[in-house]
Amino acid sequence: ETLVDFIILHRDDLQDWLFVLLTQLLKKMGADLLGSVQAKVQKALDVTRDSFPYELQFNILMRFIVDQTQTPNLKVKVAILRYIEALARQMDPSDFVNSSEIRLAVSRIITWTTEPKSSDVRKAAQVVLIALFELNTPEFTMLLGALPKTFQDGTTRLLHNHLRNASAAISTASPGTSGRTAPRHPVSRSSPLTSPTSPAHGGLSPSRLWTWSAEHSKYPPLPPFSSPLPPPLAASLKASRRAYSPSGSEFDSENVNSEEIFGSLCGVTEGIQNLSFRGHGDQMELLKRDGSVSMVPVSESSPRFCGDVTESCRTALDNKTSLLNTPSPRSFSGQRFRDYNPYNYTDGSTDRTALFEDAAEQLGDGRRQECVENKIQNPKSFPAGQAEQLELVGDLLKELSRVQTGDRSPEERRGTLLELLKVAREDSLVVWEEHFKTMLLLLLETLGDQDHSIRALALRVLKEILRNQPGRFKNYAELTIMKTLEAHKDSHKEVVRAAEETASMLASSTHPEQCIKVLCPIVQTTDYPINLAAIKMQTRAIERITKEPLHQLLPDVIPGLLQGYDNTESSVRKASVFCLVSIYSVIGEELKPYLSQLTGSKMKLLNLYIKRAQTSTSNSSSSSDISSY
Repeated sequence: ETLVDFIILHRDDLQDWLFVLLTQLLKKMGADLLGSVQAKVQKALDVTRDSFPYELQFNILMRFIVDQTQTPNLKVKVAILRYIEALARQMDPSDFVNSSEIRLAVSRIITWTTEPKSSDVRKAAQVVLIALFELNTPEFTMLLGALPKTFQDGTTRLLHNHLRNASAAISTASPGTSGRTAPRHPVSRSSPLTSPTSPAHGGLSPSRLWTWSAEHSKYPPLPPFSSPLPPPLAASLKASRRAYSPSGSEFDSENVNSEEIFGSLCGVTEGIQNLSFRGHGDQMELLKRDGSVSMVPVSESSPRFCGDVTESCRTALDNKTSLLNTPSPRSFSGQRFRDYNPYNYTDGSTDRTALFEDAAEQLGDGRRQECVENKIQNPKSFPAGQAEQLELVGDLLKELSRVQTGDRSPEERRGTLLELLKVAREDSLVVWEEHFKTMLLLLLETLGDQDHSIRALALRVLKEILRNQPGRFKNYAELTIMKTLEAHKDSHKEVVRAAEETASMLASSTHPEQCIKVLCPIVQTTDYPINLAAIKMQTRAIERITKEPLHQLLPDVIPGLLQGYDNTESSVRKASVFCLVSIYSVIGEELKPYLSQLTGSKMKLLNLYIKRAQTSTSNSSSSSDISSY
């Protein structure tokens, strides 16, 4: 009761504490409590939900779901999912974005729909997916298209069944029922896009179209469907929409049914799957072609839409989620930025059998072992035809995605990774445009495998992709760097050695300025051995950067290195000194103003290493003693 009053009175000052507050309350719901105590915890959660921005709460829960250090029990999972559902019913569509962290969280929620130990978890996860789909159908569809096909299949089946059930329940829907809570910031409904007679009513979701307006819609609605509904069904559908929407009286439609909605969803998903990866921010264009949706790249100088669509729209999958714009450590405030919380992409306790049912029908144990031996001893040759290449890589990724089901032995997983290692050395444009994102996600998931040799091999495959396809990591640099650095904590030397090699390749392959931006907060906030690996990566990136961009980054780079110079680990101190020497070799005397905090002995040691570096390079004709500063 005191906590509730505290939240109400001081909520404006508690946003930096919201992560702790929200996660601890949800964990409390997973404990065995008296009914009266549980009611008080629930009241605190309700007050929390109404006291803080919905978007902030949603992002915190997404981060909590993918946090590897968190192992919520079944009751906590149910509490989290129900809270997310309640948030989704109140959020604005613009609060849900297709970011890398949310994609990973959604993929985790999809695996919870097959939780074998709890029907409550399964049902709650399904409801959350439906709620997110209803919240922002275009964005959720884009997100779904970026996931592996096995994830898409399971979720699409779920949404299909939901739409069928909604259609079946139309005849009994009450016009006065309100199935959604109005958003906190309702959007304008005066736009032509929400007009009952507008041809743009070919949208995907019966309960979210009413929120699209000219100002707030991220994506133009889809073209109209070819065949209108029969009058009786259309009249019933109006009643169903009023049941979904709190403003049912303001919304009307004559041209949508569940079969067409699902068909449109599948069309958009297929279009996203066929979307080519472009490293230069190509614009994409939605075209209406024979009643289906296609995506065609156009130049930035001439954005346009054909048919009934009147505005240009950028639909490259990751334009909004580029991780290049990493916040400066100077702008970090609050506990949630001071604690390094690496992303997580695996859940060893999760059973994905239901999602991967198409892949579950495999050979018997004897034939399977023979297949593995053949794969290792006689690897497949890479086919020449594009269709065969796509089929081969697609099959390999499907095999790799079945790791979490527990029905594949280490030998099978190793065989699949060896095949992918060979694929990584091929320069097939069509393969990388089609499968890069899926391959990267699955490799990062595999870094959590229980077998250390599998983890090491996954890092080798990742390193090979970095060597041959460095440009494709532009929008995934932060994600890849953090997972690679996290692997340095592994208890097996083989994995650590592979992680060091991959980190070195990352620092040599990614843009140096981007790499340094990503590493700065990691150097300052992590402990050994992650900070050591990050400083080594930073040193290699600094060796590749020019003077001007490095000078601009110094206010972010130097604090972490001075902190490392005081570290209790001698290897971290030495790496920090070497990094400072590398900086001096690029910008020279301009480094001096940033070293005022160093003691005399540390300055002498740094100066010694600088002189050694100058002696070892023939292009240095004179040296400058900065120890006098």
